Amino acid sequence: MRICKIEGCGKKYYSIGYCRVHYCRMYKTGSTEILGIISPEKRFFSKILKHKSGCHIFIGSRSKDGYGNLRIGDKIIKTHRYAWFLKHGKWPSDNIKVCHKCDNPPCCNPDHLFLGTDKDNVRDSIKKGRFKRAFGEGHGMAIFSEQDILYIRKVLKEGKKSGGQLAREYGVWPSLISKIRNRLLWKHV
Repeated sequence: MRICKIEGCGKKYYSIGYCRVHYCRMYKTGSTEILGIISPEKRFFSKILKHKSGCHIFIGSRSKDGYGNLRIGDKIIKTHRYAWFLKHGKWPSDNIKVCHKCDNPPCCNPDHLFLGTDKDNVRDSIKKGRFKRAFGEGHGMAIFSEQDILYIRKVLKEGKKSGGQLAREYGVWPSLISKIRNRLLWKHV
């Protein structure tokens, strides 16, 4: 059995001459030595890339929507909130958001951040023309296509089928078909 090449380790070989523990340490830090606990602040700044746009891009772990994540103890903190904390010395309250002037989710430049409510954040996005409200087929929960809507309205107008028949055909409530007929839903079609 091959063993780790670190003197005195004696654990089973994993890769490139090291056991799993020493291999992972080498992979993560570039050394098999225990470097000690790195402060969250040092870890944060080690993962910041200053872009010519002025954004300080967090290049570490990110959420699905592009915001940086940093583990501090047992909590995952959004990095733009952490950047705000480092500059101002206090955390914003839970109902207050740290918003981006630059509209770049991984940016952690405190000069690009401002505090606001959800309403302030939406107003900012509308003002900048980047607020997109999904409707029709573009909505993630859409049951119908625009073709379906045109077909439903045509069949109802011609009297070929009732709202109840169409509801059964599509597996929806008759009230939904009624709202489509009366243009309370799918007004844009």
